[in-house]
Amino acid sequence: MAVEEFHDITAARGQAACFGPYDHGSRPIAVGISNGCTPGDLVFAAVESNSGPAPHLTSGWQRLPQLQLSSYRLTVASHRATHSDDCSRTGTSNAQWETALVSLR
Repeated sequence: MAVEEFHDITAARGQAACFGPYDHGSRPIAVGISNGCTPGDLVFAAVESNSGPAPHLTSGWQRLPQLQLSSYRLTVASHRATHSDDCSRTGTSNAQWETALVSLR
């Protein structure tokens, strides 16, 4: 991630969190910030997963290197919002997962 991505960031705008249990099948990951985004917001998503493969995240986000400690993984991604409904993160996971999302103005 380049420092230029943080140019003009002044405050956190919104956040959301969600989790899903391990149940031996591919389950959807979905989280969205209720008050939406403004075009130009920098949006970060972090997905923690345990005891399974890394989650599959939908395209359109810049993924950072994945962190792994034993069976725990942390997948982080970011993007610039282009419209007001651009504040959600979706994907699938075969493992127990928890995710957080924050938008920066």
